[in-house]
Amino acid sequence: MAAERVVIVTGAGGYGVGGGVCDALAEHGTRLVLNDVDATGLARAAARHPEALIHHGDLTAPDAGQRLIDSAVERFGSAPR
Repeated sequence: MAAERVVIVTGAGGYGVGGGVCDALAEHGTRLVLNDVDATGLARAAARHPEALIHHGDLTAPDAGQRLIDSAVERFGSAPR
């Protein structure tokens, strides 16, 4: 069932909780949408999870969250849940 899930992870570029969450979800086949404001950290996460949708940006910006969800739907065919 996890392989059918699409999950957005914010702060995905860090070495702490965000990075650990990405790794744990990926182990179960979850499709990932990774977001971070830190481009360098996000590039590291992208290298660890090449199948993930990568989104660099600040989710506090107007409409940024909706654009992220729209991108996930376009890529994976379903909304993150």
